[in-house]
This record gives sequence, structure tokens and C-alpha cells, in this order.
Amino acid sequence: YVKARTELTWDYGYEAGTVPEKEIFCQCVFQVAEKMEKRTCALCPKDVEYNVLYFAQSENIAAHENCLLYSSGLVECEDQDPLNPDRSFDVESVKKEIQRGRKLKCKFCHKRGATVGCDLKNCNKNYHFFCAKKDDA
Repeated sequence: YVKARTELTWDYGYEAGTVPEKEIFCQCVFQVAEKMEKRTCALCPKDVEYNVLYFAQSENIAAHENCLLYSSGLVECEDQDPLNPDRSFDVESVKKEIQRGRKLKCKFCHKRGATVGCDLKNCNKNYHFFCAKKDDA
């Protein structure tokens, strides 16, 4: 519980100066600070910052949407929730792709985890999504 007029509270609709003097408890749900740890993408170098991450809490896996979309071995779920327009990816295929990426070095940054392959059939270059953009690949 958070005491009203102290920290984060909801607007209860009181006009300015008319909030009752007695304590009002907000039953808002706030995440505990230790659970608000910074997530990093499992499919790109750890120093890449980007705002949107998909997160599979059950497996503690986070990844950028474009890293997922452009990775070669991922499966997008067909049974998507019509009320949720976001994409949905099969967690098992994401885990397999992370394992596959550990064997592949990026042509641009030379770090492992490069799951984005070249479109050309005879090309064997691999990249992280953001490295491919930087290399104009």
C-alpha cells in the first residue's frame, strides 16, 4: 500500500485541495525494484540498447522483435490472441535459435550469437540484426 499524497498514487478524482486528511491507501500494483532488472536481448550483443523486448518470463528470455523476425530458425505462432496484436513466437524455437547462434560469429562485430543469415543462397555470412544494419547488409 502507498499512502496518498506521498509517492505514486492514482488520481482519485478529488479537486485540488480537497483530498481528505485521513490516510487513503492505494491498491495499485507496483513491481518490486529487484524485479525491474534491465533485460538484454538473447540474440544480439549485450551493449545494444533498444526499447522493445519480447519476454518469455517462464524461461527468462528476452529478445528484440527484429532480432526474432530476421533470425533464420524461429517459428512465429499461428494461434495468436486476436485481442493482442503483438507477434508471438514459439519459446522452444527461440531457445534452439539461441543455441544455434552460439556457434555462429557475426561478420561485422566478430561476436558469437549471429542468427541472421544472408538472403543470397551462396553467401554464408551471419550477423546480429543490428550489426547487419550497421554493415548495410
